[in-house]
Amino acid sequence: MAQSLHTSSTASWVAGSGHGVWRDGQRALNDSDVVDTGPIDTVSNGTGGWIAASTKGVWVNGRKAIIDSDIPDKGSVAVDINTARQWIAASGNGVWVDDRKVLYDKDAADDGPLAVDINELGQWIAGTSNGVWVGDKKVLIDSDVIDNGRLDVGINNKGDWIGATSKGVWVNGQRVLNDSDIHDYGPLAVDINERGHWIAASNTGAWLNGQRILYDSDVFDKGRVAIDINESDQWIVGTGNGVWVNGRKALHGSDALETGAVAVDLAENGSWIAGTSRGVWVDGRKVLHDADVQDTSDLDVQIGPDGSWIAGSSNGVWLDGVKVLKDSEVADDGQVSVSIGPK
Repeated sequence: MAQSLHTSSTASWVAGSGHGVWRDGQRALNDSDVVDTGPIDTVSNGTGGWIAASTKGVWVNGRKAIIDSDIPDKGSVAVDINTARQWIAASGNGVWVDDRKVLYDKDAADDGPLAVDINELGQWIAGTSNGVWVGDKKVLIDSDVIDNGRLDVGINNKGDWIGATSKGVWVNGQRVLNDSDIHDYGPLAVDINERGHWIAASNTGAWLNGQRILYDSDVFDKGRVAIDINESDQWIVGTGNGVWVNGRKALHGSDALETGAVAVDLAENGSWIAGTSRGVWVDGRKVLHDADVQDTSDLDVQIGPDGSWIAGSSNGVWLDGVKVLKDSEVADDGQVSVSIGPK
């Protein structure tokens, strides 16, 4: 077991890589529970609850809730957990909510895209290459999704939902962006806040409630995008060409890499974190440098309500600037997932 590391953060955190999963500095899952270059997804609910998924299974608060045979070896995984510890998990073999299988093999593809979200009331949304479901209702059908395309979903505590595929973006069933706004296999990200206001980004730009805020020249065709919107309608968008915060370009092209990783998060007080293949910044201050990340590796970041932040790359994991996982605990070519509160 790894020794617990003291930091200034009081938030509960979780970090996963191809070499295991750690919770608050203690190893929670071992190398044998994950795959070096396989998918990994982790979420901390901020109050001690956590969920982690790999192609070897899904664990909820340390209990193995979904076994190996329920997850295809070459597939992807997606999970979420709320503060009441209600959870959702998806693999190429279906979707589970609180130990109940709600979608089956026929509803997903072994190696297709997956996205899930669960709100504080336990209402959920799940997207696969065969459609998008809100609860037991299928709201987007097979023809609305491309088998190997991109996918993202979100649901707020009022039940407002957003679903994005390579065919467009829908909010509460209304199509708000079309095929021409999204390339078939390009990057895609969406979010919706408690006001029902939404943000979406693809490799043709970004939109806030239907108004274009970034253009084709701001995003690279083969690059990545990352977005967030808080309850005050403050927003952040990251691409391989920089990072924008509330319309201001906070990081420039030289701070990112065209085809490199990008990850962003925005707190309710407006504080933000952004990670690129050139480093990590918190409120415009560079807290991790080029040597801490790798050009082509995975990257994940999050900032908590108390200003605590976490960042993970193939070179390690940092909590408030303290390195809590070292290089050898993260797989070079694998994925990395970190969380310091609800995503």
